[in-house]
Amino acid sequence: AGWFTQPGSYAQTFINNGIIFAPTASVGAMATLAGPYLGTGTLYFPFTPPFSSGGGVELTSSFFGTIDFAHNAGTVVVDSPSSFIGTFASITSDETIVLKGVEGDAFVPTATNVANNTTTYALTEGGVTLITMEMTALPPPVQAVRFIHGIETIYFSFSATADLLNDSTTIIPQVTTVFTPVCFGAGARIATPNGEVAVERLVVGDRVLTHFAGERRVTWIGHRTVDCRRQPDPTTMFPVRIVAGAFGDGLPRRELYLSPAHALFIHGVLIPAKCLLNDATITQVPTDTITYYHIELDEHDVVFAEGLSAESYLDTGNRPSFVNGGVSLTLFPEFEVAAWETLGCAPLSITGETVRRARTSGCPRRRAGRAGHARRLTRHRSLPLQQPREKPTGVTGGIGGDVFRRTLGDDQAAGPDARFWRSGIAGGAERAAAVLVQLPRGRRVY
Repeated sequence: AGWFTQPGSYAQTFINNGIIFAPTASVGAMATLAGPYLGTGTLYFPFTPPFSSGGGVELTSSFFGTIDFAHNAGTVVVDSPSSFIGTFASITSDETIVLKGVEGDAFVPTATNVANNTTTYALTEGGVTLITMEMTALPPPVQAVRFIHGIETIYFSFSATADLLNDSTTIIPQVTTVFTPVCFGAGARIATPNGEVAVERLVVGDRVLTHFAGERRVTWIGHRTVDCRRQPDPTTMFPVRIVAGAFGDGLPRRELYLSPAHALFIHGVLIPAKCLLNDATITQVPTDTITYYHIELDEHDVVFAEGLSAESYLDTGNRPSFVNGGVSLTLFPEFEVAAWETLGCAPLSITGETVRRARTSGCPRRRAGRAGHARRLTRHRSLPLQQPREKPTGVTGGIGGDVFRRTLGDDQAAGPDARFWRSGIAGGAERAAAVLVQLPRGRRVY
């Protein structure tokens, strides 16, 4: 084993049957191996101090080993691609490969060996193969990471850019992340103090009616038009249609379209629309394109869309899924769970008896004998929860040991057995505190 401590040109013969670290004296340092390079060992791009990634190697002769980027930044220049019999490994996003003497316009996979986890890539020009190279330990071309609130799809490929002046091609990995949005379909009417307004006509600063606070101010509106045909699984983007009256008279008042992961407030919990599909009144509608909108309030709450209770936007790390959402970031399921636990206005439920009851309540056969049901739901959902949070006496526990109480805004006191838990940020502090919410026993909350 050894390593390059200085950039420059090395004319001596290298025999590597182990591991040699790529030059790392400074970021961008390059070492040119001008002499013969023998052996089947590994050229390794380290990250751990005292080394630093970002250097590079230029190969002027044949190569039979492995160039392992170890998911770190680095550059490899291959002067004679036809003499490169080696393998590139562990490429992620910040690596660069320069092939001299060839000018291609695409670098595409042609074959995969599952047994040894290698993929053969071809540099092509106008569909004609110029050279092939072996790659190993690459990310999958398409990877879906499932979150509570949607699906993050990661696309991995390579770009090939020809340099006609220098007779070379630069190959760079391309990583594109698409997050399934959690939104209202365009045209959904949101209840405001001045009547219902189409979601796309709302502006920051408008006030909307909410379940927990009575009213809240809109602080951000995200939007995105999705080409469902370009998704590896279009069903993750197809809107969910809820027909008028699916949950009773006026619930909703007319057809409502939501993204699959958008949650409705039913039976005291938030349930994603995709969990309520019943092949009758709640179905997915195949479509080529769909425009989605979402509204963020000064705190996560439940708004009324076409009369039906649905969540406002909660930032669980998916804001970049909107065209006006800002800089992209890497999502982690653990982060989403933590965000939901600390900021969600109600528990999120995706399985179990509560979800089953909510799903069947939207079926036509379940509507018989439900006279007055919608009126009861409407009457209950109009009971706002007061905003002040006061620390209760004799109650301990919760995240960080702090527990806060919200009480119903009417004279119907709730018994201690009717409480359920959610989490919230107490006083704006960057710490989590459980929020105790009291609800009347046996009530159905929409």
